[in-house]
Amino acid sequence: LFQSGGQGASPSGKDGAIAPQVQVVDGQIVINRESLSVKAQVEPLMRPERRVEETGNKLSAFSYSGYLTPEKWTKKDTETFYEALEQFGTDFGLIQKLFPKRERKQIKSKFRREEKSNPNRIEEALKKHNSSVCVNSLKIMLDKLKNAEAAEAT
Repeated sequence: LFQSGGQGASPSGKDGAIAPQVQVVDGQIVINRESLSVKAQVEPLMRPERRVEETGNKLSAFSYSGYLTPEKWTKKDTETFYEALEQFGTDFGLIQKLFPKRERKQIKSKFRREEKSNPNRIEEALKKHNSSVCVNSLKIMLDKLKNAEAAEAT
């Protein structure tokens, strides 16, 4: 910033520059000694804060997680689960069709829980699936599947 005769910008450098300022005095470039040091501006330690109150639904990352509220498995549901496991094996997408209010993820979770608590029963159900499939029990399961789809449609 060039100034002539010391006029123009303030000599203390209050115009926002933090670099040394120069002046032209009588045709010579001279460093303004007052611009060599910067005076600290004291800001208030505590600024008054505004209180903001939000109303309505609160959103967070958890809001978008797709979390499903857990629903207890009844004994009847568990028996149907094992029957479906015998017929369809570990095709959880197909088994899920028998439980219209449950997601595939919940069916797979049930499988994992039962695998830990009743490993023999799970193994037995999967062996029956791998062996010859009984046509009558398959018809029964297909009827249950149709009933579940009808219940879902209403």
